Amino acid sequence: MSVAEAGRMPLFDRIADQLDPGSVSEAWSRHKERQTSEALELVGRGLAERAASSEWAELAGDDPRYPAIVEASQRL
Repeated sequence: MSVAEAGRMPLFDRIADQLDPGSVSEAWSRHKERQTSEALELVGRGLAERAASSEWAELAGDDPRYPAIVEASQRL
């Protein structure tokens, strides 16, 4: 639908000011920022859980770096 077609729709005049490209861009940017933050949090949480798992502990064996890796992953 074009802007000209939308202008003929009922109530368009009530929402036309909300279609400002600047405000839409800002809202989209905030939305994407929240999505990115949530994704990073989930990835960090998943990494911490995986690093602390018994499977990874078994794989690491007595590698002295493993406890430091687990600790660092929990700070993410």
